[in-house]
Amino acid sequence: MKHLALTAIALMANTLPGMAGHLRFGELDHNHIAALSIIMAFGLPVFIVAILLYFSYKNKQAKYKLASEALAAGKEVPENLFKNNPQKENVDVLQKGIKNVFLGIGLGVFLWVLTEERGIAAIGFLIFCIGMGQVVIAYVTRERTPDIKSPNKPFIQMHEDKDGTRHIKVGGIEMKKEKNDGNE
Repeated sequence: MKHLALTAIALMANTLPGMAGHLRFGELDHNHIAALSIIMAFGLPVFIVAILLYFSYKNKQAKYKLASEALAAGKEVPENLFKNNPQKENVDVLQKGIKNVFLGIGLGVFLWVLTEERGIAAIGFLIFCIGMGQVVIAYVTRERTPDIKSPNKPFIQMHEDKDGTRHIKVGGIEMKKEKNDGNE
């Protein structure tokens, strides 16, 4: 491992150890190129994942610090500080699904036009299918509680007030019927 690190540093300096001035960067042998490629292929994703985990950890630590400061000051900790909003997650899944559907269509058409082979265009179809799966998941897992103020309310709504007045709303038209006193 130490030799690989020294080799990578020496490659950046344009010479290899023990061969100062004899082997330049443009004249690397295949072993050194393979070693550097392996380091880059496996090291870069590990480095990116490590950075993502570090910032996720720091974000959680900031939330815990905020909660402890609020408790120390005698204030209430917000309920949604550590909770994920399932409705927002559902919207995120739906948006990702729609993006993947159209990305798959676009990529499939692009690869088909570029290579004139349907086999390569199947990569776009794969992404399209992943997007369709995400859209289906978003619709199946959406919250189904009826909400009067919801924009997706039923076309026909009926309810009765405490005083007996009936309200019927069909689309955007509202009708009401006053309570009868027994005289019709």
